[in-house]
Amino acid sequence: MNDNFEKFLNELKNNLSGRLCSVFAYGSKASAAIEDCKNIDLMVVVENLSPDDLKRVSKASREWMRKNPMPVFMDKREWFASADVYALEYSDIKEYGKILYGEDVISPVSINRDDLRFQCEHELKNLLMRLRKNYLLNSCNDGMLKESFIPVIKTVLTLARAILRLKNYEVPSEHCELLEKLKELGIVDSSVFGKLLDYKEGSLKISKNDVLSLYPDLIVSVGELLKYVNDL
Repeated sequence: MNDNFEKFLNELKNNLSGRLCSVFAYGSKASAAIEDCKNIDLMVVVENLSPDDLKRVSKASREWMRKNPMPVFMDKREWFASADVYALEYSDIKEYGKILYGEDVISPVSINRDDLRFQCEHELKNLLMRLRKNYLLNSCNDGMLKESFIPVIKTVLTLARAILRLKNYEVPSEHCELLEKLKELGIVDSSVFGKLLDYKEGSLKISKNDVLSLYPDLIVSVGELLKYVNDL
C-alpha cells in the first residue's frame, strides 16, 4: 500500500482509540486510484464517532487532502442505517468499493430497488431544475453555461449506472461504454453526454457556439432520462 495512505491510516488508528471499524475506497476508479494514491475517495467508519474524534484527526486529514478529496467520516450505526437515503451512492459502493482496512462493512448492506429508483428520480428532477434555471439566467453567457458541464456529466454517469442496475443490466466500467449502453437500449440519445465526457477528459474543446447549441440539447436529454425513470 502507498506510504501516504499508510501514514494516514496510522494516524487514524492512533487517534481513534481502537474504534476505527473500516476504511474503504469508493468510486468507479477506486482500484486504479489506490495504486498511485491520488484522487482516492475514502470512507472512514468509526464506532461512536464524536466531534472530538474529528478534531483529533483533522491535521492528518488535511495532509491527506493535498493529493486526494476530503475523506468522509461516518458513525458505524449511521453507515448501516443510511442505505435507504443514499441508495444511489451505496449501489456504486457495493460494486466498486474496496476495503483497505478493518471490517467489511460493504457486503452486508442491501439496496432496496424502490429506494434506488426514488433517489434516481429525485436527483434527475433536481438536475433538470438546475439546468433550466442556469439557462434561464445565462442563455447567452457561454462561460456560465460551460462551468456546469463537468459537474453535470459526473452526475449523469452516476445516474446512468443506477438506471442500468434498476433494469438488471450489466454496468460497463468504462464511461464511454456506459453512455453507449444507454443509447443501445433506447433509454436516451447519449450524443450530448458523450461530448461532455470528451470535454471532461480533455479530448474535446468546446467553443462558444458549441456551448450555446449543446445546452438546450442537454436539457432535453436529462428530461428524457427523467421520463424513463418515472416509468420504471
